[in-house]
Amino acid sequence: MMKAQQFDNRIKELHENLEFIDSQVSELDLFKSSIADFSKFEGNEIISSIGKGVHIPAEIKSKELLLEVGAGIVLKKTPEQALSIIDSQISRIKEARINILSEIDFCQTEFQSIIKKLKFER
Repeated sequence: MMKAQQFDNRIKELHENLEFIDSQVSELDLFKSSIADFSKFEGNEIISSIGKGVHIPAEIKSKELLLEVGAGIVLKKTPEQALSIIDSQISRIKEARINILSEIDFCQTEFQSIIKKLKFER
């Protein structure tokens, strides 16, 4: 019975992970759309968010984007390069999603097997 509970808990945890992954993919898709729109933008003035619903008019001096790649390191990238990076991130996240779905399937199969054994023992 304890083993069944462990599988049930693991299935719940994996579903939570799946929800998080789905939200990350949605965020990246939205971000990708924003970058694509920016790359087509012809003007030199935009309204930029500085956080918490506060925006400021800004002048675009370059079409190059500054991307933080980790550990506080910032690199200049073209919008096309940024889109490629986002596509790569989405691809990796979707691979993780597939792995989680596979593990959910395994855990559900094991859980059902344990439940059947418990029913036969009674």
